[in-house]
Amino acid sequence: MPNQVQKLWEEYAPRIAEAQKKDTQAKEQIFLPWFEERIADQPAVQLTPQRYLLLTVSSALIGEKDPTFDSVLRFLWIVSPKFSESKTRARFFQWHKRKLDPEKTTEACAKYLERAFTFQPSSKANAATSGGGDWVSGLVDTIASEYGWPLPQIMKTPLPILFLLCARIKARFSGKAINFSSEADRLKSEYLQKVNDVGGAA
Repeated sequence: MPNQVQKLWEEYAPRIAEAQKKDTQAKEQIFLPWFEERIADQPAVQLTPQRYLLLTVSSALIGEKDPTFDSVLRFLWIVSPKFSESKTRARFFQWHKRKLDPEKTTEACAKYLERAFTFQPSSKANAATSGGGDWVSGLVDTIASEYGWPLPQIMKTPLPILFLLCARIKARFSGKAINFSSEADRLKSEYLQKVNDVGGAA
């Protein structure tokens, strides 16, 4: 059994280290003003509370069990750097993107949401798919109470930044580090489960 555990660690150690490196890079780059998000090969802004709520009220993919390609195109428009409230521009944008691959684009949108909610404290990003927006008021209350930011500033700040700040606030008050549901955490859990399986089979 020790040899099996050692082999497992030799397999998982570099994968965990690489995932931890990527997590650190992700935390750093979201604070950079020139950081660019992309959905497949389409440019996108970092998701903010304001744009998240727009996605929700527009039935743009979030919360839909069987999303249509039209809802995916609305999603791309709302998170586009060129987004505006113009219905004419929205129709033109969606017409221009009509030849995108529906399956690949839908999958890319889902991954974009996962990235946006990666650093949400004590969560597995279920808000990203449920369509519920009650958590937004709690997020606004935490940031406004602690930093005194006005509502418009909070609503236009990228969600990953707000989540990391909330984690810092909670850690400062509790004295405990706030963990995230990251790829590194997933790999660690997977490794420990396999170690347990090896032990149980011995």
